[in-house]
Amino acid sequence: MSPLRRTPPPRPLRLSYATHLPRLSAEVLKRFARMWVGREASRLNKEACIQAICQGLTDAAAVQRVIADLSDFERAGLGLLKRYGQSAPTEVLATELPMLGMPFEDHRAHHTSWSARGGADYRALNCLLHRGIAMLLGRGQEYGGYSVHLYVDDYHYSPTVFAESCLLEHVTPVPPVPLSLEPVTDMEPGIAKQPAEVVLRLIAMVETLRKIGRIPLTSRGRPTRPFLSKLTKMLGWEAVLATDALTPLPEATLFFFWLLAGLGFYKHLPDGTGMDLTPETTVFFEASYEAQAVR
Repeated sequence: MSPLRRTPPPRPLRLSYATHLPRLSAEVLKRFARMWVGREASRLNKEACIQAICQGLTDAAAVQRVIADLSDFERAGLGLLKRYGQSAPTEVLATELPMLGMPFEDHRAHHTSWSARGGADYRALNCLLHRGIAMLLGRGQEYGGYSVHLYVDDYHYSPTVFAESCLLEHVTPVPPVPLSLEPVTDMEPGIAKQPAEVVLRLIAMVETLRKIGRIPLTSRGRPTRPFLSKLTKMLGWEAVLATDALTPLPEATLFFFWLLAGLGFYKHLPDGTGMDLTPETTVFFEASYEAQAVR
C-alpha cells in the first residue's frame, strides 16, 4: 500500500497585484483598470485589463497621475497603510480609517457594513478595496488554488491588507487621529471586578493556551469550534461567570481570548491557518514569579 501523500500547508500569496489580479473577475478588473486607462477599460477583456494595470504600475507618470486623481480620503488611507510598511493588519487599518474624519463613498451600501466578529465597521476599508487602491492578501485553500477576496465582511476575511510599493512611494505617512474625549464627571457608583481577578483570568487563559498549543483558525479568521469547545472545557469557568450575581459575563472564554489578541499576545502562523502565542509571551510566563513581578 502506498503511503498517503502529505499536502503542504497553504501559503499566502506574494505582496504583489500581479499575483492577485488573475484570480479576480473580469468585471472587477475593468473597474480597477479604469484608474489606469479611463473609459477604455470597459472595452478590454480580462487579460488586457491585467496587462493595462501591470503596465501602469511600472510607469512613473501613470502612477503619479493615479495618485493625483485619488480623493483626499483615499490618499490619506494609503498614508495610514504606509506607516506599517507595504502591508497592515486588517483590523487596525479598518479601525483607524474612520478616525480620519474624512468623507468617503460607501460602495457597499446595499450590503451589511458591520461585522459580528466584534462590531467592526469595514465601510471605510472597503472603499479602498473597491477600486483596487489596496488589496486583501490572498491565501491558499485546503483543496488547492488560492482565494482572493475583494471586500471584508463576515464571510470573506484576510488578516492583511497591502498596496503596491510604487503607489505608497508617492504618499506621506499619516499618523492616526487622536480621539477627543471629554472627561466624565458625576459618575454613579457601580460594581466592577477587581483588577487582580481579571489578571488571574488572563493568566489562566495563557497557561491553558500554552498547554493546547497551536490555535487553529477558520477561513474567516476565527478560532475553530472544536478548539473553542476544548478551551472552554479546560478553563471550566463559562457557566460560573455567566451566572455571576453581581457582574455576569456571558461568553467569558471568547471575551478573554480576544482581549489577549488585542494585547498582542498572539502571532499568525506563516501558512495563515492558525495562531500561536508570541515568543515574548512564552518567555514571560516561563520566568519565575519574582521576575514576572519586576516586569
